[in-house]
Amino acid sequence: MAYTFSTHAQQVIAHRGFWQTEGSAQNSLTALVKADSIGCYGSEFDVWLSKDGIPVVYHDKLAGLRRVEKQRAKKLTGRKLKNGEQLPTLEAYLETGKKLNCKLILELKKHSSVIRETEAVQKVVAMVDKYGLSDRMEYISFSLHAVKEFIRLTPPETPVYYLEGDLAPAQLYQEGCKGLDYPLSVLKKEAGVDSGGS
Repeated sequence: MAYTFSTHAQQVIAHRGFWQTEGSAQNSLTALVKADSIGCYGSEFDVWLSKDGIPVVYHDKLAGLRRVEKQRAKKLTGRKLKNGEQLPTLEAYLETGKKLNCKLILELKKHSSVIRETEAVQKVVAMVDKYGLSDRMEYISFSLHAVKEFIRLTPPETPVYYLEGDLAPAQLYQEGCKGLDYPLSVLKKEAGVDSGGS
């Protein structure tokens, strides 16, 4: 699990869900349920758009697959996670999340083009609206384009954060971000603090 230092200081967010426990796996439905069961503020999860335009929940490469973005959804969801669950679609994830209480912290992965990212954001936001979860969502991405699209397409109060670490807080504010979500090492560097913390 990781701590977030956003507007909800020191609230616990389970990174890829609470997966370091028996019967769980990163970005699995079980990891989401377990994060909620221990009272986490939120559960973070990663979303890719499959080759055929279906949002799926997974972080990185799968064994034997070069890029998640280049695979069809049927092939992706046919794969099993380490706990034996099928790799979930975003729709399955939201169906489960709707029954829980924690915030859903969606990280859209950086895709191969802004066209793909625009399509991904549109499909994500439409699906979130379909499940009535807009008030429980927060969005993060290393892609500034995706961040801008989330800001453009979601309600004004929606928390949207940029992860790359290359923009000053004033620039993030101008773009419409609700705060920043940078590693502590980036913040220390900007403040002129060395890695030893002196």
